Amino acid sequence: MRKAAWVALLAFGNLRAAEVLKLRPTGVLYADAAGVALSKPQGVGCGVGAFVVADSGNGRVIEFEISGALVRTTTAFAVKEIAYPIRADRGKDGTLFVLDGKSRRIGKIKADGSFGGWIELEGAVIGFALAPSGNVYALDLAGHRVVVLDPAGAGARTIALPADARFPVDVALGSHETAYVVDAVTKRVYGARAEDKEFAPLGKSLVEDLDFPGALATDGGGRLFVADQDGGGIVIVGADGSFRGRQSAFGWKDGYLRWPSGLCVSGKTVVVADRENQRVEVFTVGE
Repeated sequence: MRKAAWVALLAFGNLRAAEVLKLRPTGVLYADAAGVALSKPQGVGCGVGAFVVADSGNGRVIEFEISGALVRTTTAFAVKEIAYPIRADRGKDGTLFVLDGKSRRIGKIKADGSFGGWIELEGAVIGFALAPSGNVYALDLAGHRVVVLDPAGAGARTIALPADARFPVDVALGSHETAYVVDAVTKRVYGARAEDKEFAPLGKSLVEDLDFPGALATDGGGRLFVADQDGGGIVIVGADGSFRGRQSAFGWKDGYLRWPSGLCVSGKTVVVADRENQRVEVFTVGE
């Protein structure tokens, strides 16, 4: 990907970045409907009117439904094959895709709650993102790459990470399957369009704005959200990779975060896995 190829995308991103964005705390979840407390949740995946939580310490995935200001549990899933879920998202056919933190493999849970097998991929997956097309973008730490798998699980293509990306921690998808990766050492965001074979850096390092990024999400329209795990906040980044603001802060009270380890965005809803506070925080985007 060359600089000229990003002109249209960056122009749109800069337009959006000029807006003032604020995240208003609108909900907090400590337990499911049965009163079982969450235990060190590390991942969340957003859908329309619902989200799923990788309740890592309890070895399960929980689905929550959002209706206005009301959030309620719908279903909890646990399979013995995936003992330590750290990332989760639901595919368009209802299948749950879950990253197991011990084996570093992506497994599937069928709509009926049964185990649907593993995605066959050599390497050590540290994060993944699902595209509306059904493609799976798997961030392979060992291979220093993102592998794109088609809906059948076959390897469609590979996007290489540049040599200076020393510890990539998460991958997210924007419009037209533009892929983004955030690196914890360089504290930079890298981007690749659907046809690119290698990621390119977006803007300069965010070393002054990030302590240790732990997760990445996008609203699909030019804004990126980075969970600052060690700093206990959410950093907003433009499509050009530039710092556009910071929301929340390190703390224990509702609306504050301690080691946020996962986040997702759906419309004006931002959901954060607040790991060390052992809860999930729900925010609403306001301009």
